[in-house]
Amino acid sequence: MTEESAVGRGSPLGGPHSPFIRPSLAPAMIHACNPVLLGKALFHGERDAAILSLPITLDPATILAYNGLHLAISLAIGMIVMALVSQGECHPARAPAVVATIIAGFLVTIVAVGLLTTAIRPLLPWWSIVVANSLAVVAASGYLLRRHPGLWRRLMTPRSGRLSDHSRLIAGP
Repeated sequence: MTEESAVGRGSPLGGPHSPFIRPSLAPAMIHACNPVLLGKALFHGERDAAILSLPITLDPATILAYNGLHLAISLAIGMIVMALVSQGECHPARAPAVVATIIAGFLVTIVAVGLLTTAIRPLLPWWSIVVANSLAVVAASGYLLRRHPGLWRRLMTPRSGRLSDHSRLIAGP
């Protein structure tokens, strides 16, 4: 069997020993390797999509550095959001402004990441930035709402006055 016949039959690879991945699978492979691609762009200054595209060589140091930076930024954003939510709980009149600020922060994050990755747009399309950030919000919100029952109601239906001390978010459950 030749490489062409394997590709023609729908084999995901160009042949049994081919190092090339079918073009139709390239986007899936690229998104699975985002820490490598983004790490190379961020830490090594590589901006040419042709250089960053397949074949992708895994670089453990780049992957670790990118994931460490991503974790640090994510934790910082989480701390800011928690401080805002705490303000919304302690001062119910501020809850609408808190919710608006969190939504604006989500949108600003998407735009900032999109603008910072313009040079590698073929490898990191807008839809993947929106989906990744949306999934992060869903996961963090799910965790937060499980740990703090009634939080959604308290933020979405503000009352006058302060909430009781036991509902303070920073103090924990």
